[in-house]
Amino acid sequence: MSTHLALDLIHGANAAWRPLDAKLFAPPPKRDWAPLFVLGAPRSGSTLLFQVLAHSLRVTYLPRLFNYAYGAAHLVMRLFAPALKRHRPVFVSRLGATPGLLSPTEGFAFWRRWFWKGHDADHYYPALLSPAAAAELRDTVRAIEAHRDAPLLVKCPYLALAVPPLADALPTSRFVFIARDPIDDAVSILRGRESGVRGDWWSVRPPDYLAHRDEPETEQIMWQIAETTNLLRAQLEALPHDRWRLVRYEDLCARPREVVAELLAWLAPLGFEAWPDNALPEQFAASPKSDAELRQRFAASPSYPRAASAVR
Repeated sequence: MSTHLALDLIHGANAAWRPLDAKLFAPPPKRDWAPLFVLGAPRSGSTLLFQVLAHSLRVTYLPRLFNYAYGAAHLVMRLFAPALKRHRPVFVSRLGATPGLLSPTEGFAFWRRWFWKGHDADHYYPALLSPAAAAELRDTVRAIEAHRDAPLLVKCPYLALAVPPLADALPTSRFVFIARDPIDDAVSILRGRESGVRGDWWSVRPPDYLAHRDEPETEQIMWQIAETTNLLRAQLEALPHDRWRLVRYEDLCARPREVVAELLAWLAPLGFEAWPDNALPEQFAASPKSDAELRQRFAASPSYPRAASAVR
């Protein structure tokens, strides 16, 4: 059985079960929370920020089980509600995946019915969703939040280019843009590819990515970072400033408690609350600098100045 056929069977089973799941297990919305989206270029530190916020704040998050049973989202939330009360303090991951089936996940399978056109195609980033699709997205998010009566915290790199439809369908939503030194970011992507991630492209596919698939790997990676970061920043800057904040990965590593406090001050008027016994470390160890020759190769990329300017 091919990989695509297996995935089609999984997605078909989830799609078939989803209406019954919503009818039998979805709770009525309790209030209009402000879902929070953590967005950035691939390997920018979004997973660490996601883990920190899932541990520090009283939020709802999508567990890793949703990667396989997202069509039974409400059943999963009901069955595992006690275990999903709070993310235990795990601050490690492998290429964005936090270990444990009930740990926070990127959950693109959950979002795919709004932002996916099919195999071998770009992820779909419409300017706006149709009124029916926007209403379905809004109702689905509100029902997920109702299980824990807390705002939904989302981290999914593929949504970095979908801010306009998300902001429109979810008018109360807020966005955190995490940015990292682009050379460190590029080296992290390269290391991820070397660890077993193969194929003609990896992770976020900005518009026109097909024109860059045959370029040298260093240029392909730096273009991906520059294009994703610039498009994301432009989308966020089109919103009212109170709907988004910028967090730098280096600051998150150096002073995570302060970063959480700053974000909570922004989010508290929307109903966000911190857990009283926060066990965050005083700092996280940033990845060690790579060798000078590799850094020079990325710095020489024509896309590097665009990537660097977008995170300043």
